[in-house]
Amino acid sequence: MNATLVFATQSTLSLLSFGLIAGWVIYPRLRGRSLRDALTPLLLFETFRTVGLLFLVPGIVAPALPAAFVIPEAAGDMLAVVLAFVALIAVRAGWRAAPALVWLFTVEGLLDFINAVAQGIRFNIAGNSHLGVAWLIPTYGIEAFAAVQLAVMALLINRARQGAAERVVDVPVRLESSIA
Repeated sequence: MNATLVFATQSTLSLLSFGLIAGWVIYPRLRGRSLRDALTPLLLFETFRTVGLLFLVPGIVAPALPAAFVIPEAAGDMLAVVLAFVALIAVRAGWRAAPALVWLFTVEGLLDFINAVAQGIRFNIAGNSHLGVAWLIPTYGIEAFAAVQLAVMALLINRARQGAAERVVDVPVRLESSIA
């Protein structure tokens, strides 16, 4: 079996596994909680994206791994970590801007993953086998972090829908009470 096929198989099945864990186990246990309580463990998990800095450590990956892949990947992960911490602080402190900061983190984090995958394909990082132990990041790490980010998005979207439904139901109630 060639390295690219192993890589694609691992990535695909990892995404499926982590997606099922997020959808069947994590999300159902968090959706009934307050956003503060639901988002806290998810954002804390996302702060571990510092694992992407492994690509910068000499000896972990081959020197032949293109800097055009390594530098943006590490920078994108660090930006996601900083945004995850900012969003976490905002959520825990109850800031009004917390949902917007969580969305900012989520969008940046997912765009970073999309860019990393696109650049990984562009530079054929799987086929060239320059990853060493860092092979585990794009075959398991990205998928775990992406599944958690999708759970964050589901919580935010579900909460926004609930809020919209409550506002729609609330209007006739307020009209009725103001008429009476």
